[in-house]
Amino acid sequence: MLITSFILLITNSRFQTSLANKLAEEINNEFGTEIVINKATLSYTGKVDLRDFLIRDHKNDTLIFFKNL
Repeated sequence: MLITSFILLITNSRFQTSLANKLAEEINNEFGTEIVINKATLSYTGKVDLRDFLIRDHKNDTLIFFKNL
């Protein structure tokens, strides 16, 4: 039961997006950048889907942006 609950939790796209944003926040704090991820999902096959992904540097210049990867 516990393992099933854990698997359901980690396959939830909201949880995955929240986890990606926490990781991005740590990177932002350490390097003074701005990383924004609107949605992140990881499939059972290991495929990562990122939507509305943006990276800006400390001068607020856009370094990377894509709608879907």
